[in-house]
Amino acid sequence: MQNSTKLFRQHPRIFFLSLFSLGTILGIYFFLNHIIFTKALRKSENQFNQNQYLQTRIAAQGIKEVLKGIERSVTILSSYSLVEFLEGKRSASSLENLFGIQLQEHNYLRAYAFFPAPGTSRLFQKSGSSAGDRSLDLAREWSITYWKDDSSSSSEKGPFFLPPYLQKEEQYLGILHAVRTGGVFRGILLAVLDLHRLSLDYITPLRSGEYGAGFLLSGKGDVLYDHEVDIIGKNIFDGLHRAFPELLKLDERLVTEPSGKAEYTFFLARGKKETRKLIAWHEVNVGNLHLVVALSAPDMEIEVALRETRLFQFLSTTFLLLFVGGCVFFFSRWNASQDIRENEERLKLALQGNQDGLWDYNPLTGHSFYSLRWKEMLGYTEKEIPHRFEEWFSRIHPEDRERTLEDFQKHLKGETPSYENEHRLLCKNGTYKWIHTRGMVLERTSQGTPKRMLGTHTDIDSRKRNESELHRFSLAVEQSPSAILITDMEGTILYVNKSFERITGYSRQEVLRENPRILKSGKQDPQMYRELWQTIREGREWRGEMVNRCKNGSEIWVRISISPVIDETGTITSYVGIQEDITDLKNKEKDLEILATTDELTGLHNRRRFMNYAKEEQKRCKRYGHSMGLVMFDIDHFKNINDTYGHDAGDLVLQKLALLARENLRETDIVGRLGGEEFGILLIETNMPSAFMVIERLRKTLENSTFTINEKLLNITASFGIAFCSKEFPAETVDSLLKEADQAMYHAKENGRNKVAFFRREAKRAEIINAMSEESQSGFRNNVSPEV
Repeated sequence: MQNSTKLFRQHPRIFFLSLFSLGTILGIYFFLNHIIFTKALRKSENQFNQNQYLQTRIAAQGIKEVLKGIERSVTILSSYSLVEFLEGKRSASSLENLFGIQLQEHNYLRAYAFFPAPGTSRLFQKSGSSAGDRSLDLAREWSITYWKDDSSSSSEKGPFFLPPYLQKEEQYLGILHAVRTGGVFRGILLAVLDLHRLSLDYITPLRSGEYGAGFLLSGKGDVLYDHEVDIIGKNIFDGLHRAFPELLKLDERLVTEPSGKAEYTFFLARGKKETRKLIAWHEVNVGNLHLVVALSAPDMEIEVALRETRLFQFLSTTFLLLFVGGCVFFFSRWNASQDIRENEERLKLALQGNQDGLWDYNPLTGHSFYSLRWKEMLGYTEKEIPHRFEEWFSRIHPEDRERTLEDFQKHLKGETPSYENEHRLLCKNGTYKWIHTRGMVLERTSQGTPKRMLGTHTDIDSRKRNESELHRFSLAVEQSPSAILITDMEGTILYVNKSFERITGYSRQEVLRENPRILKSGKQDPQMYRELWQTIREGREWRGEMVNRCKNGSEIWVRISISPVIDETGTITSYVGIQEDITDLKNKEKDLEILATTDELTGLHNRRRFMNYAKEEQKRCKRYGHSMGLVMFDIDHFKNINDTYGHDAGDLVLQKLALLARENLRETDIVGRLGGEEFGILLIETNMPSAFMVIERLRKTLENSTFTINEKLLNITASFGIAFCSKEFPAETVDSLLKEADQAMYHAKENGRNKVAFFRREAKRAEIINAMSEESQSGFRNNVSPEV
């Protein structure tokens, strides 16, 4: 103190300049430290939140694909298979087999049931479990609750999702589709899927941090799934978040915005205090169903870790500056005691390591020193842990003890330049915490025996948990049933998962650094690829279906979703593609479409497909002024053939008639079986004379053909009726046009000799004329188009 006073008296300017410099350095440090910490904290939070965002997007995409697949199956079964059953074209056992196939195809489906009346199922199929029984009971209850009469149900165009059934341990979702034949309401088809099982597969794996968890909401705010089962079925707007106006605003965003990231403050029951949380979400829209997949987590792990780092940086730098200032101000205190020098050495080591806890070990005596922060990491106060070596060693996790001691002994023996190890230490509350320790021998005896060793402890428990969560997330991506690939901005493949290798046949080594165009089949319009690149380069997600070529040359249908990955600055850094093999589904859809549109006996278009073609052609006639002829014909006295030779013979006649019709009509003409022995023909862009020539050729071919039935030769005839739709005389509907052709056909049948008749509409009258009359034939001969 006397030396300091003497310095002040002899050199006052140097003294005050030293103080001013020291104060300036401290001020600049405090300011820069605050800016750096704030930026580091925000960057870590953004990365943490982006990880949540990616997890919810993948989960939402998976749920959407599952629901869309089930919705598509319900549509096909209701619109085609059930219609065939109700029309007598398919047996009940065949339809129930289809139900069973769908239950096997979709893991989350538990029951199918057709209800022709409320509460009364005519056909059903369920999974062989208690969930299947429960699903069938729910379907019966829903059929009563949501039953609509014919008039109100007829307005529904497709399947719609029912409000979910929610209990703590079971949640189910129903899909209802009205079934109609010929525009007449015949009942409803109900499919029930296990929403709880779906949530366990897609929502439960969503994790971030120790307390972060995923949850599933409906578009109205109902909690469909949460790890806290007590709030399942409750509504977030109905009292659950009433005490938090800020959180209610976020709830509105959850159910209105398609996706997003945010932060909010919430009262955490665990710990009885408010905490700030990070949340990310993605919506799932399928038909009338609106779901929200969300993942929230407290930011305490990020913030606490950074705040401790900031605190230690602050303390260490402050100590450094104070030490430098002390050296300048108290340079006369060079003969300080040995205890002070040892404390300074401990401080220097702490500054060098920039770590939290400090320890000092004397191998000769076994005495150890543990700093207050070292003890606080484990939940102890300063006086609760004695300064003995065994206090550290006995707390090491049994699985880590051998490896830790081995690294420690190697450094004491001089085999390694420093000691560094990661292990778990037992805390006061009975849990284990991951610690990163570093140390170095500073003094040895003349014989080389370690005399003093100093080191630090760093709490890395949060980092270890984050690494574990990231590893779990990586495993989820790697083991996803969908093929996932990641490319850079130019489309170069950086990563593919195992499902990509399984689906395409290419190994990971074969496709890395390649372009996804190696899968190109050449069956897509180049315009589609241009639109794809334009969409993702604009930062938007592209979805679609395409045909890809595998390594072995086979082609598969895939459903693809490609999304840009955007960093915190808004810059696109890479692209993530998710694709699902839907080849089997496409083949089944094609088979179902053929079954739904083709007559099984003759192979011609059935009545439904034929009428659809006719309606489309009528629209073209109105728009472009074309003429169109609709022909109806049937076999004369067909009943006698069935009665005399049997129905098998009648079927052979119908099959041969269909073959003759296809062979003797033009490529542009469309022929279909309307029912029984009745057939229809659409003559596209054809006038009356041309129509006569086409039908007359078919009529003569049919009359000149011989049918062999039971070794007997049989000749048959057919009667034809033709009605026209043109710009001058348009038909009101296809049904009215078909009725006119039917009238003309029966006129031809009753006429006996003349087998072709036309229904002619004029401005104020309509009549049927025989194409075989002398007057009509003369008119047709003079007006027949030379192109026919």
